[in-house]
Amino acid sequence: MTGVRRCAAVSACAAALLLALESVERNRPDAMVVPMTGVLLERIVKVVEFAARHRMPALYTLRHPMLSGGLMSCSADFGAMASGLVIPQSVLLRAEEVFE
Repeated sequence: MTGVRRCAAVSACAAALLLALESVERNRPDAMVVPMTGVLLERIVKVVEFAARHRMPALYTLRHPMLSGGLMSCSADFGAMASGLVIPQSVLLRAEEVFE
C-alpha cells in the first residue's frame, strides 16, 4: 500500500504492550487495528486512552472498547464514536449503533 504509514506492534504481556505502544507512538502509523485477544483484553482501557491521547483512529475487533471511548469496531457488532474526527454520513448510515 502506498501512502499509508504502517507499524506492526505485538503485545504478548503487559511489558510488551508498553513497548508496542511506544513503537506506535514513535512510528505514528495512520491508524491502529487492535485485535481483542490476550493482554489487550485485560488492558483495553489503556489502549483506548492511548489512541485518544494521540488522536489516532483505532479499529477494535470487539464492541466493548466503544463503551470505554473507542472509535469503532468491526465485528458481529459495529459501533462508531466520533472523537474529533468526522465520520462520513455514508458510514453512519451503515452503523447499527452510534454512541454520542
